Amino acid sequence: MSERENLFRPIHKGIRLMLYQLGSELQTQSFVDVTQSNIVVARLKRNLGDSLSNCILCLLTAHAHHEEKDIFSHIRAHDADAVDTVMKEHGVVARRILEFSKTCDELLKITEPERRIEVGGRLIEEANDLVTLYLSHLNNE
Repeated sequence: MSERENLFRPIHKGIRLMLYQLGSELQTQSFVDVTQSNIVVARLKRNLGDSLSNCILCLLTAHAHHEEKDIFSHIRAHDADAVDTVMKEHGVVARRILEFSKTCDELLKITEPERRIEVGGRLIEEANDLVTLYLSHLNNE
């Protein structure tokens, strides 16, 4: 492997695209439309597990486990500080995904339009924070 080869680049390009698509989908939701927005939120919630489907949030979790087991365990001997940094970031991402999941649950129970707009807005902010954090994390890796 040359010094310029980046093992992370191909998968990270795909993850970035999926993150952008997640943001686009949430940004275009009308949370007042209970039926349509609940379909989207329920799908996001369902995709938060560790399945091997092509959902973005479960991919982030599976990707972190793969990196920790198959890559960073071998790199640790060469740069333990760098590995510790990205491992801590994985923990922060996992907590953000859990918060996002809880907000999905909350939104799915609400029928009042004003409250749905409020919680939907919070869901979008949490998604934006998660995407921002993860894009920065990908750059660190």
